[in-house]
Amino acid sequence: MSGLQAILPASQRGGHATTSAALAPLVTAVLAPSDIVTVKGSLGSRMAVIIEAIEGLSTAAAPVRAANGH
Repeated sequence: MSGLQAILPASQRGGHATTSAALAPLVTAVLAPSDIVTVKGSLGSRMAVIIEAIEGLSTAAAPVRAANGH
């Protein structure tokens, strides 16, 4: 993905990080309370770190709940 990041115009680039721990603050920084997020990745890619960061956000709109009900 870093190759794609490098060739995209700056106006079309999203965040990029080499670890889920480094990516988590980039993701949470751009979320609004009404956003709906799908996190796709394997346990090996440590996407649980991203989910925990999102769940840790303070939101007055609605509680964060995974699509599987957890």
